[in-house]
Amino acid sequence: MKELLKTRNSKIGLGIVICIVLIIIVLSINSDEKRIIGTWYSEEENQTVCFYEDGTGEVDGIPFEWIILEDKQLKCTFSLFGSEVFDYQITGSKLILEDEDEHSEYLKQ
Repeated sequence: MKELLKTRNSKIGLGIVICIVLIIIVLSINSDEKRIIGTWYSEEENQTVCFYEDGTGEVDGIPFEWIILEDKQLKCTFSLFGSEVFDYQITGSKLILEDEDEHSEYLKQ
């Protein structure tokens, strides 16, 4: 009987740990999705990028669709140009986008 209770308690404990880890993952992804929404401007690029809640956006008036991927990556799909994947960081009001060729910094407007 005691072994049955230990097994049951172990399963419950494992289930709780798994739920907590999943909640943390979901909250961190949702957090970045919410923080990226808005208008960003880069002086060095002289470029404005807007991210909208519905997963669309604009770069200087050119529309695109965006999605946050795992490992801090942002995928932007342009109907005319195809898709680009950027590594990104959001710290405070600064957005950093990097790919193989570029490093761009944007400030939230």
